[in-house]
Amino acid sequence: MKIVGLIISLLFLGALFVWIPVDDVLEALLQIDPLMIVLAALCTFVNLYLRGIRWYLLGRESSAARVGSAVRISSIGLAINAVLPGKVGELAKVGMTSRTWGIGLPRAGAILVTERVTDGVVLLAIASVFLWSSASVGALALEDGKGLSAAVRSMAVLTGFVVIVTLLLASPPLNRWLRSVVLKIVPGSAVARKISHIVSEIGVGLRSATSPWQIVAAYSLTLVMWVMLAAGALLLAGGSDLLSLTISEAMLLTAVTVIFSAAPSAPGAWGIFEAAGVMVILSLGIAEEGPPALAFVLTLHLVQYAPVVIAGFLANLGWSGRVS
Repeated sequence: MKIVGLIISLLFLGALFVWIPVDDVLEALLQIDPLMIVLAALCTFVNLYLRGIRWYLLGRESSAARVGSAVRISSIGLAINAVLPGKVGELAKVGMTSRTWGIGLPRAGAILVTERVTDGVVLLAIASVFLWSSASVGALALEDGKGLSAAVRSMAVLTGFVVIVTLLLASPPLNRWLRSVVLKIVPGSAVARKISHIVSEIGVGLRSATSPWQIVAAYSLTLVMWVMLAAGALLLAGGSDLLSLTISEAMLLTAVTVIFSAAPSAPGAWGIFEAAGVMVILSLGIAEEGPPALAFVLTLHLVQYAPVVIAGFLANLGWSGRVS
């Protein structure tokens, strides 16, 4: 899978730079105001802090969660994903959460599933709303927009399935029934008892998915998180002559690039992020040519990538100090 992701990223990057001349992209990059790049990066740092707060909210009902440790764990996990292949940052995040908050790996993994479901629902809601409400939506009815619309629909079906499974596993009656079934299959078996315990731990970890207050808090915070990234895109667009973005276009661009970044790719989603961003910009008619679109998306990716690595490095220093 690691090799597949790397190949996918290289293919996308190669295709983009074959289609769009490198010299034209470099010339377009020079048109972006450095101050706007810094401000957009600050928006990403705020996004990262809010992600840590959300990790705390999702885990507080089923563990001894703390805000400081949640922010550090979230930042380190994201940074590992940014520099290592295979999304191993997710495994590291579960391991650190289990160790720090004193809970089992199944419960910590269930918290991660709840977080991913929350992201999926909010991002797809953003993509769907702004896909159809954007002033440029007419362009998406043509051939250029069919791939984007189909991708959003496919992700919506997948996320809906995951939401249903998550809610079922989080339901105490169903969770108890599953445990009883496991114990009946092999009565008195140590393996059956272990599996039953894991199912119970998963149910506890998913508890925040069924709490009304937790649902409102987590989904509201998630929306603000992605609004911050969209604000960064608006700042970049305002600081250059490459293109102009409306709020709805910035939100759609953010949702689609984040959704596509979850697909198998090289660390940091390089290549697939750029392909998704250029597809949105050209499909909506935000830019008429490839060079400004690719230059803008490359810069946008950079101001979202660099803060992740920096925050993860600083969080790891703090983590190492606490462990020592």
